[in-house]
Parts: sequence; C-alpha cells; structure tokens
Amino acid sequence: MKNKVKMKNIAVEETTLNQVKKIAKLQGISNGKFVEFAADFFLKTGIDPTKDFSIVGDLKEHNKKFDSFWGFLKTQEKEYLHPLIKLVKELNQQQQKNDKDNIEKLLKQMNSTIDDSKNTVLEIKNTLLQRNKNELKLEQTIKEQACVIDLCLEIINLPVNMVGVVKDKKLQDELKIKLQKLV
Repeated sequence: MKNKVKMKNIAVEETTLNQVKKIAKLQGISNGKFVEFAADFFLKTGIDPTKDFSIVGDLKEHNKKFDSFWGFLKTQEKEYLHPLIKLVKELNQQQQKNDKDNIEKLLKQMNSTIDDSKNTVLEIKNTLLQRNKNELKLEQTIKEQACVIDLCLEIINLPVNMVGVVKDKKLQDELKIKLQKLV
C-alpha cells in the first residue's frame, strides 16, 4: 500500500476547483482520488497537459487515417478479393463438372467392360453348350455305329445257307428287331 501524504495546499482557480469537484462527484470519488487518477492518466497516455490538447482533434485524425485505410481495404476487396473469390468459385464449379464428367466416362467404360465380359461369358457358355451337344451327338453316333458294327458282326457270324437265308428262326427275329431299332 502506498504511503499517503496529505497535500496541504494546491493553489488553483475557483473554476478549476469546481470542475474537479464536479468530475469527482460524477465519478463517485474524492477530490484527492481524482488528482491521483489525473496524474496517472497523464503519465500513461504521455499527453502533455501544458500543451493544447483536444481528444476530438485526435479522434478526427485517427478517423481520417481509419477512413483512408478502410477505403484502401474496400478497393483491395473490390479489385482483388471479389475477382479472386469469383475465380475460385468458377474453378471449383469447373472442377466439379470435370469430376462429374470423368466419373460418368469411367462408369460408361466400366459398364462397357462389364457388358463385353458378359458377352464373352455368354459366348463361352454357348460354345460349351454346343460342344456338349456335339459330344452328345458324337456319343450317340458312336453308340449307333457300335450297334451297327455289332449287328454287322452278328450278321457276318450267322450261319447262312448258300441262298442267304438265316437257318435259325429265333436269330432271324432278333436280327429284324435290332435292324428296326437302328432305323
């Protein structure tokens, strides 16, 4: 805590004393506290109380600088930022369109490849089915030929007389049945 020293006398004009009292009362502080705050204010701000100072003048100067800076920002925004944002949006839209087109092309290619693969598989299936049919036909033909060969061998081995008639009636009937099955 600071040591407080009581000021015995400060010579000021009566109007100044009235101003100090009025300001201190408005702030709810004592006249001594007001003097402390005033001294602290001048030390912190670096304002020279002996020179003519107007906060309004300083604010006007700062406002001028701020308006100038704000104008610069608005110009930069108008000339550079807005066109840049527009360009980025256009590029983004173009990229999305390109991506969509590329995806569509890729999907078409994939579908075409799938269709080609389906067709190839169907061709292979049909070829295998035809091959199986051909094998079955060949097998059937081989069986039929085997029967014909067997029949021919039986005919060759049948006992026949000089006129070509089969001597055994039972064999003759069996031979007729086998011949009918072939036909």
